[in-house]
Amino acid sequence: MATWTKEQSERYTLPYRQDQRFGPVLGKKQWQVGQLWDLHHEVMRMLLLGMKNCDIAAKLGITDCQVSKIKNSQVVQDRLSLMRAARDVKTIDISRDILETAPRALKLLKNIIENEGEGKQATIGLRSKVAESMLDRAGFGAVKKVQSDNSVTFYNADEIERIKQRALGVEEAIVVNG
Repeated sequence: MATWTKEQSERYTLPYRQDQRFGPVLGKKQWQVGQLWDLHHEVMRMLLLGMKNCDIAAKLGITDCQVSKIKNSQVVQDRLSLMRAARDVKTIDISRDILETAPRALKLLKNIIENEGEGKQATIGLRSKVAESMLDRAGFGAVKKVQSDNSVTFYNADEIERIKQRALGVEEAIVVNG
């Protein structure tokens, strides 16, 4: 069996020695998307829809790592921020339309319930559905959950007899010898 000299031993155990099996560390490898291809557009669309990286990868037949690199690329990040801003503007527009339409919708619902104006031709079934819907939104809807507390008690024969007597209104007479 070969033995090491002190010099050989120090050669492999000194903490200040740099591992020379690999070249100097040049930093993280960088992989950036330079041009957007169909795959990148599809990944962006799925990211915009809120899908997870692993789900996108499975759907497109690529690795999670590829999805992550596409997602974190500066070109894709810039494009995603533009797409999100456009989506937010559309959402604000839809919200504004709903707020503008709400008073007319409420008036129509009232007309349907009261059988007046535009709602005059509404059937009784439709009027009742509208009324029920409005009551539900106002907090007066049908009960959807019933909660009860139950307990179980065991009685012996004497206790059952006393309960029966009490139910019939017959009290035990107390005899007082005077």
